[in-house]
Amino acid sequence: MTPEEKVRSAFMSFCRSMQSGASLPATVESVDLAEETCSVKFLDDDLAPHHGVHLSAGTGTKNTMLVVPKVGSTVYISFMGDDDVWAYVAKTSIIEMVLLRGDEWGGLIKIEKLVERLNAIEKKLNLFITEYKAHVHPGVVIGPA
Repeated sequence: MTPEEKVRSAFMSFCRSMQSGASLPATVESVDLAEETCSVKFLDDDLAPHHGVHLSAGTGTKNTMLVVPKVGSTVYISFMGDDDVWAYVAKTSIIEMVLLRGDEWGGLIKIEKLVERLNAIEKKLNLFITEYKAHVHPGVVIGPA
């Protein structure tokens, strides 16, 4: 067994000894947005750094909300199953950005474009009301002739 495998085995033994669903605190060392993962260093110095920690608990879906922790922030890492292959960020202290994705804006609002469009409609409506109030029908006499 290589030294890395020994550390991994010891780490997994430690995780299994904890209650199911327990999370471990760590510091974010780097973030890879393309892979949607980060590398962390656990606050417990006896644990080796962990690379490839998923930013979301979802499995391979691009239709999720992705919370990206800031490098240097504290996060809690949780594990799925009985191995350390699938680790994910369960909580974060400082958020760098939030990516909302899925369905080509079917469920999300691009507020700036919406406000621009509403303002344009309001201008047209106000122009219509102004013209309507000012219009006069030629040849129509109101009152006694």
